[in-house]
Amino acid sequence: MAAATSGGHSLALCADGTLAAWGRNNFGQLGNNSTSNSAVPVLVDQSGVLAGKKVVRIAIGGSFNLALCADGTLVCWGRNDEGQLGDGTTTVRLAPVLVDTSGVLNGKTVVDIAAGGTFCLALCDDGTLAAWGRGGDGQLGDGSSRSQSLPVLVDTSGVLDGKTIVEIQAGSHHSMAICSDGTVAVWGDNYYGQLGDGSRTDRPVPGLLALSGTDRIIRPRFDSSAHHALALVPRPPIPVVETLAATAVADTEATLRGRVSSNGSDATAWFEYGLTEDYGNTAPAVPALVSGTGEVTAAIDGLRSGTTYHFRVVASGDGGIALGEDRTFTTTSVA
Repeated sequence: MAAATSGGHSLALCADGTLAAWGRNNFGQLGNNSTSNSAVPVLVDQSGVLAGKKVVRIAIGGSFNLALCADGTLVCWGRNDEGQLGDGTTTVRLAPVLVDTSGVLNGKTVVDIAAGGTFCLALCDDGTLAAWGRGGDGQLGDGSSRSQSLPVLVDTSGVLDGKTIVEIQAGSHHSMAICSDGTVAVWGDNYYGQLGDGSRTDRPVPGLLALSGTDRIIRPRFDSSAHHALALVPRPPIPVVETLAATAVADTEATLRGRVSSNGSDATAWFEYGLTEDYGNTAPAVPALVSGTGEVTAAIDGLRSGTTYHFRVVASGDGGIALGEDRTFTTTSVA
Protein backbone atom coordinates (compact mmCIF):
# COMPACT_ATOMS: atom_id res chain seq x y z
CA MET A 1 0.00 0.00 0.00
CA ALA A 2 2.86 2.38 0.74
CA ALA A 3 6.64 2.39 0.91
CA ALA A 4 9.28 4.80 2.15
CA THR A 5 13.05 4.87 2.10
CA SER A 6 15.86 6.80 3.76
CA GLY A 7 19.59 6.77 3.34
CA GLY A 8 20.04 3.38 4.98
CA HIS A 9 16.77 1.48 5.32
CA SER A 10 13.33 1.02 3.79
CA LEU A 11 9.84 0.52 5.21
CA ALA A 12 6.75 -0.96 3.58
CA LEU A 13 3.10 -0.87 4.67
CA CYS A 14 1.10 -3.90 3.58
CA ALA A 15 -2.62 -4.03 2.74
CA ASP A 16 -3.37 -5.87 5.98
CA GLY A 17 -1.80 -3.10 8.06
CA THR A 18 1.42 -4.96 8.88
CA LEU A 19 4.88 -3.47 8.35
CA ALA A 20 8.08 -4.82 6.82
CA ALA A 21 11.53 -3.23 6.86
CA TRP A 22 14.98 -3.96 5.49
CA GLY A 23 18.46 -2.48 5.28
CA ARG A 24 20.61 -0.91 7.97
CA ASN A 25 19.60 -1.60 11.57
CA ASN A 26 22.28 -0.09 13.81
CA PHE A 27 19.66 1.87 15.77
CA GLY A 28 16.88 -0.71 15.60
CA GLN A 29 15.22 1.08 12.70
CA LEU A 30 13.93 -2.23 11.32
CA GLY A 31 11.81 -2.58 14.45
CA ASN A 32 12.35 -6.31 14.90
CA ASN A 33 14.01 -6.16 18.34
CA SER A 34 17.53 -6.47 16.96
CA THR A 35 20.37 -4.37 15.62
CA SER A 36 21.27 -6.79 12.82
CA ASN A 37 21.17 -5.46 9.27
CA SER A 38 18.88 -7.35 6.89
CA ALA A 39 19.18 -7.71 3.14
CA VAL A 40 15.61 -9.01 2.93
CA PRO A 41 12.38 -7.62 4.45
CA VAL A 42 11.65 -8.51 8.06
CA LEU A 43 8.43 -7.94 9.98
CA VAL A 44 8.26 -4.98 12.33
CA ASP A 45 7.35 -6.27 15.80
CA GLN A 46 3.59 -6.10 16.33
CA SER A 47 3.46 -7.98 19.61
CA GLY A 48 3.73 -4.83 21.73
CA VAL A 49 2.07 -1.44 21.20
CA LEU A 50 1.02 -2.45 17.68
CA ALA A 51 -0.82 -5.58 18.84
CA GLY A 52 -4.27 -5.57 17.24
CA LYS A 53 -3.54 -2.29 15.44
CA LYS A 54 -3.78 -1.54 11.73
CA VAL A 55 -1.21 0.94 10.44
CA VAL A 56 -2.60 3.38 7.85
CA ARG A 57 0.29 5.80 7.32
CA ILE A 58 4.07 5.59 7.57
CA ALA A 59 6.90 8.11 7.58
CA ILE A 60 10.62 7.38 7.57
CA GLY A 61 13.28 9.51 9.23
CA GLY A 62 17.05 9.43 9.24
CA SER A 63 17.40 6.24 11.31
CA PHE A 64 13.91 5.94 12.77
CA ASN A 65 10.30 5.49 11.72
CA LEU A 66 6.87 6.92 12.53
CA ALA A 67 3.55 5.16 11.98
CA LEU A 68 -0.10 6.20 12.37
CA CYS A 69 -2.71 3.56 13.19
CA ALA A 70 -6.36 3.51 12.18
CA ASP A 71 -7.42 4.25 15.78
CA GLY A 72 -5.18 7.34 15.93
CA THR A 73 -2.33 5.67 17.79
CA LEU A 74 1.13 7.06 16.96
CA VAL A 75 4.20 4.84 17.26
CA CYS A 76 7.92 5.34 16.65
CA TRP A 77 11.05 3.22 16.78
CA GLY A 78 14.77 3.43 16.06
CA ARG A 79 17.25 6.21 16.83
CA ASN A 80 16.23 8.62 19.58
CA ASP A 81 19.19 10.82 20.50
CA GLU A 82 17.20 14.00 19.79
CA GLY A 83 13.91 12.78 21.25
CA GLN A 84 12.58 12.07 17.76
CA LEU A 85 10.51 9.11 18.98
CA GLY A 86 8.36 11.43 21.07
CA ASP A 87 8.13 9.14 24.09
CA GLY A 88 9.74 11.55 26.53
CA THR A 89 13.14 9.84 26.43
CA THR A 90 16.28 9.75 24.32
CA THR A 91 16.50 5.97 24.48
CA VAL A 92 17.00 3.93 21.31
CA ARG A 93 14.00 1.68 20.69
CA LEU A 94 14.41 -1.63 18.85
CA ALA A 95 10.65 -2.10 18.57
CA PRO A 96 7.73 0.36 18.29
CA VAL A 97 6.82 2.52 21.28
CA LEU A 98 3.92 4.91 21.75
CA VAL A 99 4.37 8.61 21.04
CA ASP A 100 3.25 10.47 24.16
CA THR A 101 -0.15 12.02 23.47
CA SER A 102 -0.91 13.13 27.04
CA GLY A 103 0.17 16.72 26.35
CA VAL A 104 -0.60 18.90 23.33
CA LEU A 105 -2.01 15.92 21.44
CA ASN A 106 -4.43 14.93 24.18
CA GLY A 107 -7.88 14.35 22.71
CA LYS A 108 -6.64 15.10 19.18
CA THR A 109 -7.15 12.99 16.06
CA VAL A 110 -3.99 12.82 13.93
CA VAL A 111 -4.66 12.73 10.18
CA ASP A 112 -1.20 13.16 8.63
CA ILE A 113 2.39 12.55 9.67
CA ALA A 114 5.88 13.42 8.42
CA ALA A 115 9.39 12.52 9.56
CA GLY A 116 12.51 14.60 8.99
CA GLY A 117 16.14 13.83 9.63
CA THR A 118 15.71 13.74 13.41
CA PHE A 119 12.23 15.13 14.07
CA CYS A 120 8.54 14.45 13.42
CA LEU A 121 5.39 16.37 12.52
CA ALA A 122 1.77 15.41 13.18
CA LEU A 123 -1.29 17.18 11.75
CA CYS A 124 -4.62 16.89 13.58
CA ASP A 125 -8.12 17.18 12.14
CA ASP A 126 -8.77 20.38 14.12
CA GLY A 127 -5.82 22.09 12.40
CA THR A 128 -3.42 21.56 15.29
CA LEU A 129 0.14 20.90 14.16
CA ALA A 130 2.59 19.27 16.58
CA ALA A 131 6.31 18.52 16.32
CA TRP A 132 9.00 16.78 18.36
CA GLY A 133 12.66 15.78 18.12
CA ARG A 134 15.57 17.97 17.11
CA GLY A 135 14.79 21.68 17.15
CA GLY A 136 18.25 23.20 16.82
CA ASP A 137 17.46 24.74 13.44
CA GLY A 138 13.92 25.82 14.25
CA GLN A 139 12.39 22.84 12.43
CA LEU A 140 9.84 22.28 15.22
CA GLY A 141 8.32 25.67 14.45
CA ASP A 142 7.60 26.50 18.09
CA GLY A 143 9.74 29.64 18.10
CA SER A 144 12.68 28.01 19.87
CA SER A 145 15.85 26.17 18.92
CA ARG A 146 15.45 23.47 21.56
CA SER A 147 15.02 19.77 20.97
CA GLN A 148 11.86 18.25 22.43
CA SER A 149 11.31 14.61 23.40
CA LEU A 150 7.56 15.25 23.75
CA PRO A 151 5.24 16.85 21.15
CA VAL A 152 5.00 20.65 21.16
CA LEU A 153 2.71 22.89 19.14
CA VAL A 154 3.94 24.52 15.95
CA ASP A 155 3.26 28.27 16.13
CA THR A 156 0.23 28.96 13.92
CA SER A 157 -0.36 32.52 15.12
CA GLY A 158 1.49 34.11 12.20
CA VAL A 159 1.25 33.19 8.53
CA LEU A 160 -0.80 30.09 9.39
CA ASP A 161 -3.42 32.01 11.35
CA GLY A 162 -6.86 31.15 9.98
CA LYS A 163 -5.40 28.72 7.44
CA THR A 164 -6.47 25.13 6.87
CA ILE A 165 -3.41 22.88 6.52
CA VAL A 166 -3.99 20.01 4.13
CA GLU A 167 -0.53 18.44 3.88
CA ILE A 168 2.78 18.43 5.73
CA GLN A 169 6.32 17.56 4.65
CA ALA A 170 9.62 17.26 6.52
CA GLY A 171 13.15 17.54 5.15
CA SER A 172 16.47 16.95 6.81
CA HIS A 173 16.19 20.03 9.07
CA HIS A 174 13.20 21.93 7.67
CA SER A 175 9.41 21.65 7.45
CA MET A 176 6.55 22.60 5.12
CA ALA A 177 2.79 22.99 5.47
CA ILE A 178 0.52 23.32 2.43
CA CYS A 179 -2.76 25.16 3.00
CA SER A 180 -6.12 24.77 1.30
CA ASP A 181 -5.90 28.27 -0.22
CA GLY A 182 -2.66 27.39 -2.02
CA THR A 183 -0.30 29.20 0.33
CA VAL A 184 2.72 27.32 1.64
CA ALA A 185 4.45 27.83 4.98
CA VAL A 186 8.06 26.79 5.62
CA TRP A 187 10.34 26.86 8.66
CA GLY A 188 13.60 25.49 10.02
CA ASP A 189 17.09 25.35 8.54
CA ASN A 190 17.68 27.65 5.57
CA TYR A 191 21.46 27.51 5.13
CA TYR A 192 21.11 26.39 1.51
CA GLY A 193 18.00 28.45 0.81
CA GLN A 194 15.81 25.36 1.15
CA LEU A 195 12.92 27.37 2.58
CA GLY A 196 12.48 29.14 -0.74
CA ASP A 197 11.74 32.51 0.90
CA GLY A 198 14.51 34.35 -0.93
CA SER A 199 16.85 34.33 2.06
CA ARG A 200 19.27 32.04 3.86
CA THR A 201 17.97 32.88 7.32
CA ASP A 202 16.70 30.06 9.55
CA ARG A 203 13.07 30.34 10.64
CA PRO A 204 11.98 29.08 14.09
CA VAL A 205 8.33 29.78 13.19
CA PRO A 206 6.49 29.30 9.88
CA GLY A 207 7.04 31.86 7.11
CA LEU A 208 5.66 32.01 3.58
CA LEU A 209 7.28 30.30 0.62
CA ALA A 210 7.96 32.90 -2.09
CA LEU A 211 5.68 31.71 -4.90
CA SER A 212 5.41 33.94 -7.96
CA GLY A 213 2.18 35.24 -9.44
CA THR A 214 -0.63 32.71 -9.27
CA ASP A 215 1.65 29.69 -8.82
CA ARG A 216 0.33 27.03 -6.47
CA ILE A 217 2.13 23.93 -5.27
CA ILE A 218 0.08 20.79 -5.79
CA ARG A 219 2.58 18.02 -5.11
CA PRO A 220 5.52 18.83 -2.82
CA ARG A 221 8.23 16.32 -2.04
CA PHE A 222 10.81 16.40 0.72
CA ASP A 223 13.18 13.66 1.79
CA SER A 224 14.29 13.13 5.37
CA SER A 225 17.94 13.35 4.31
CA ALA A 226 17.55 16.24 1.87
CA HIS A 227 18.47 19.92 2.22
CA HIS A 228 16.19 20.92 -0.66
CA ALA A 229 12.60 20.58 -1.82
CA LEU A 230 10.91 19.58 -5.06
CA ALA A 231 7.34 20.45 -6.03
CA LEU A 232 4.96 20.20 -8.95
CA VAL A 233 3.40 23.55 -9.84
CA PRO A 234 0.47 23.63 -12.25
CA ARG A 235 0.88 25.91 -15.23
CA PRO A 236 -1.91 27.54 -17.30
CA PRO A 237 -2.71 25.71 -20.54
CA ILE A 238 -1.13 27.03 -23.73
CA PRO A 239 -3.32 28.45 -26.52
CA VAL A 240 -4.73 26.15 -29.18
CA VAL A 241 -3.98 27.23 -32.76
CA GLU A 242 -4.76 26.10 -36.31
CA THR A 243 -3.23 27.44 -39.51
CA LEU A 244 -5.89 27.98 -42.19
CA ALA A 245 -5.49 28.26 -45.96
CA ALA A 246 -4.24 31.58 -47.27
CA THR A 247 -6.66 33.71 -49.30
CA ALA A 248 -6.46 36.67 -51.67
CA VAL A 249 -3.25 35.26 -53.10
CA ALA A 250 -1.91 37.46 -55.92
CA ASP A 251 1.49 37.96 -57.58
CA THR A 252 3.05 39.94 -54.69
CA GLU A 253 0.56 39.67 -51.83
CA ALA A 254 -1.59 37.27 -49.82
CA THR A 255 -3.74 37.13 -46.72
CA LEU A 256 -2.60 34.65 -44.07
CA ARG A 257 -5.28 33.07 -41.89
CA GLY A 258 -5.41 31.14 -38.65
CA ARG A 259 -7.70 30.19 -35.78
CA VAL A 260 -6.70 30.82 -32.15
CA SER A 261 -8.31 29.64 -28.91
CA SER A 262 -6.81 31.54 -25.97
CA ASN A 263 -7.62 28.56 -23.70
CA GLY A 264 -8.46 30.46 -20.55
CA SER A 265 -6.24 33.55 -20.79
CA ASP A 266 -5.64 36.27 -23.37
CA ALA A 267 -3.32 35.23 -26.20
CA THR A 268 -1.17 37.35 -28.51
CA ALA A 269 -1.14 36.08 -32.11
CA TRP A 270 1.12 36.59 -35.12
CA PHE A 271 2.24 34.79 -38.28
CA GLU A 272 5.60 33.50 -39.43
CA TYR A 273 6.30 33.15 -43.17
CA GLY A 274 9.15 32.65 -45.59
CA LEU A 275 10.54 30.56 -48.44
CA THR A 276 11.27 27.57 -46.16
CA GLU A 277 10.00 26.15 -42.88
CA ASP A 278 12.62 28.31 -41.18
CA TYR A 279 10.30 31.22 -42.14
CA GLY A 280 12.42 34.28 -41.25
CA ASN A 281 9.61 36.86 -41.47
CA THR A 282 6.80 37.76 -39.06
CA ALA A 283 3.56 39.67 -39.44
CA PRO A 284 1.26 40.76 -36.59
CA ALA A 285 -2.18 39.16 -36.61
CA VAL A 286 -5.45 41.05 -36.72
CA PRO A 287 -6.71 41.02 -34.06
CA ALA A 288 -3.39 40.75 -32.25
CA LEU A 289 -5.01 39.94 -28.88
CA VAL A 290 -7.47 37.05 -28.71
CA SER A 291 -9.87 36.40 -25.82
CA GLY A 292 -11.76 33.18 -26.36
CA THR A 293 -11.73 31.68 -29.84
CA GLY A 294 -11.57 33.46 -33.18
CA GLU A 295 -10.02 33.76 -36.62
CA VAL A 296 -6.96 35.97 -37.12
CA THR A 297 -5.48 37.25 -40.36
CA ALA A 298 -2.46 39.11 -41.70
CA ALA A 299 -2.23 40.83 -45.08
CA ILE A 300 1.32 40.70 -46.44
CA ASP A 301 2.86 42.15 -49.58
CA GLY A 302 6.24 42.56 -51.25
CA LEU A 303 6.27 38.87 -52.19
CA ARG A 304 7.93 37.32 -55.24
CA SER A 305 5.60 36.34 -58.03
CA GLY A 306 5.33 32.67 -58.97
CA THR A 307 6.93 31.61 -55.66
CA THR A 308 5.87 29.11 -53.00
CA TYR A 309 5.83 30.41 -49.43
CA HIS A 310 5.55 28.61 -46.09
CA PHE A 311 3.58 30.10 -43.19
CA ARG A 312 2.02 29.28 -39.83
CA VAL A 313 0.06 30.99 -37.07
CA VAL A 314 1.67 31.43 -33.62
CA ALA A 315 0.05 32.44 -30.32
CA SER A 316 1.51 33.18 -26.88
CA GLY A 317 -0.45 32.94 -23.62
CA ASP A 318 0.23 32.57 -19.90
CA GLY A 319 0.97 28.88 -20.38
CA GLY A 320 3.47 29.30 -23.20
CA ILE A 321 3.71 29.53 -27.00
CA ALA A 322 1.68 27.43 -29.44
CA LEU A 323 2.87 26.84 -33.01
CA GLY A 324 0.43 26.13 -35.82
CA GLU A 325 1.05 23.55 -38.51
CA ASP A 326 2.98 24.58 -41.61
CA ARG A 327 1.00 25.50 -44.73
CA THR A 328 2.03 26.82 -48.15
CA PHE A 329 0.69 29.05 -50.88
CA THR A 330 2.11 30.02 -54.29
CA THR A 331 1.89 33.55 -55.62
CA THR A 332 0.64 34.01 -59.14
CA SER A 333 3.06 34.57 -62.01
CA VAL A 334 3.24 37.85 -63.82
CA ALA A 335 2.50 37.43 -67.52
